[in-house]
Amino acid sequence: MSRGTAQISDRGFEYIPYEFQYSLGIAALPGHAVHRVWFPAEMPLEKGFAWIEAHLKRLGLPTTAFAACELRSKAPYTPEEFRAFNEAYAATLRRWGCFDGDSNPVARSNVCPELNGPEDTCLHAFCYVAPTQCQGPRTFVIAGGAETLDSGTTPQERIVAFNDVSPAGLALKTAQTISAISDRLDAFKLGWADCGTVQTYTVHETPVATLSRLAAMGGGRAGFSWQYCRPPVRYVEYEMDCRRVATDTMAQNF
Repeated sequence: MSRGTAQISDRGFEYIPYEFQYSLGIAALPGHAVHRVWFPAEMPLEKGFAWIEAHLKRLGLPTTAFAACELRSKAPYTPEEFRAFNEAYAATLRRWGCFDGDSNPVARSNVCPELNGPEDTCLHAFCYVAPTQCQGPRTFVIAGGAETLDSGTTPQERIVAFNDVSPAGLALKTAQTISAISDRLDAFKLGWADCGTVQTYTVHETPVATLSRLAAMGGGRAGFSWQYCRPPVRYVEYEMDCRRVATDTMAQNF
């Protein structure tokens, strides 16, 4: 489906509006770049947000420079649990002034490690947007997308090949996920060849045909990362995200 974007010129990026908890992706505007910082150990949300706020202040940036984050959760939520979590998560972003009216521009991936997962939802990494004088390819973050449809109200209606993890079912799921991410890239007039990294999150093997299809579309120049994780909501089996950032550094002194 065709998606539109919304610009926040004073923050240096545009985003794809979606439901209140996150946007479908962000991309830097000319004169700005996306930077990623990752945590080498579990970072509880409250502590992590405090570290991010202090880090942005050290850089001379407002909290509204916060543009994307990657979360790790203990186990998939029920739809009701997921909404309750998102209400609490969004409260911090509202306090930071990140919301654009009623829309939340911050892109997000939230997955559940199948092995050695955290006891509670924690921060894995985040991205911010800052001015730059460097000329280079456009930087961006596409939020996690899964085999779900925008239509329907029940899991059975929204999830492609619901409860089907056969080879045929997984092929349908991965095809829908690729289509969802492709739509988000297209909204920014980008494609798979523009991605610096592509991540897949599933406890099922990714069909070789899926990787071949992505390669044919120009993706995977730096390879594909398979993370042994489940998507954040029950009954969803496959998730992907992608990005290209100007810098990718490890958090220090936390």
